[in-house]
Amino acid sequence: MTRSLDAIVVFTRVADLLSFTAAARALGQPLATVSRRIAELENELGARLIQRTTRKLALTDLGRRYHEHGRRIVEELDAARTLVAGATEQPSGSLRITAPVILAQKFIGSLAADFLGLHPQVRLSLQATDRLVDLVEEGFDLAIRAGHLRDSSLVMRRLGSIAAGLYATPSTLSAIGRPVDLDNLGDMPLIDVRAPGFRPRSWSLKKTEGARIIERSVAIAPRIEVNDAEIVQALVLRHFGIGHLPTFMGEAMARDGLLVRVLPGWIADETPVSAVYPSHRGVVPALRAFLDLAAERLAGAWSDPVGDAPAA
Repeated sequence: MTRSLDAIVVFTRVADLLSFTAAARALGQPLATVSRRIAELENELGARLIQRTTRKLALTDLGRRYHEHGRRIVEELDAARTLVAGATEQPSGSLRITAPVILAQKFIGSLAADFLGLHPQVRLSLQATDRLVDLVEEGFDLAIRAGHLRDSSLVMRRLGSIAAGLYATPSTLSAIGRPVDLDNLGDMPLIDVRAPGFRPRSWSLKKTEGARIIERSVAIAPRIEVNDAEIVQALVLRHFGIGHLPTFMGEAMARDGLLVRVLPGWIADETPVSAVYPSHRGVVPALRAFLDLAAERLAGAWSDPVGDAPAA
């Protein structure tokens, strides 16, 4: 039975990655062992699960259906292992995490330091990158991601949403010479944090009034567009226009008098932030402890302190 379960685990990983080599690397087993386990499983079942060509692998129809059952078996095995580990072990071992650069700098770095202080037996590797990391292929245990997620093979735990507002320097607003409102916003010198090549777009703004959520869409033609919030901040401080910034950046500078919130009370955007990890790995004690600490420390960290942000 143990050998059959091992073969199912190996097959499931090969089917997840559609690669013997990648599966061997992820499992920490020799390529020959992985190939042998698949052959043994197919012989035991008397059926072909994987079609092999010189260029790629593909699951047979039966292989796809067997994969669905295999994933459930692997997840149950991981859950059982985690249950025992959680009851008997303190967080230990290594944990590899990736996060967007700005979140790593502003939040995840200090969170990681607190986590290591609480759990001295854990070794932690944090990679700050804006590249979309393949967690399975590159061997990461956890990713902090901003935006709407599409990979259904990952387990997601929502941590909150990043609220954004509009900011300018007092000098910029003085030069504009008139109050900024929703009707004239599109005519202002604007700096957008997305960079789609000056294609037509709009900003969606919303605010709450009592139990109501009011939403407005404003067509914009930005003077400058970039793909990094810190560059937006630098350009706003150089008086180039009204910039779209996360409130955790903008409000700190507004408190210091360097920036002014334009259209206070209106939220210019909300971006969900989630922790994601591969479902087949289960939640080992170190990962569970980090997730719990992240949920506790980051709750509300990115919400709008001025605009009474709607609930996510």
